[in-house]
Amino acid sequence: MLRASFAAHKAGRAEEENDYCVEVESFLYTTLQIPRATSKRIWAEEAERAGVDLAFPFLN
Repeated sequence: MLRASFAAHKAGRAEEENDYCVEVESFLYTTLQIPRATSKRIWAEEAERAGVDLAFPFLN
């Protein structure tokens, strides 16, 4: 879903990007089992693969 969100961002499809982000947010931001550093690393790796430059949007 994160890759799809980045692909939608790159293609300029903001509504589709947002739809995916809603799903991703609950996984990366609110899941207590995933350490913050791991979430940030997942985000950075997927952004790089997708060829987008998007900062991790959630507060430290």
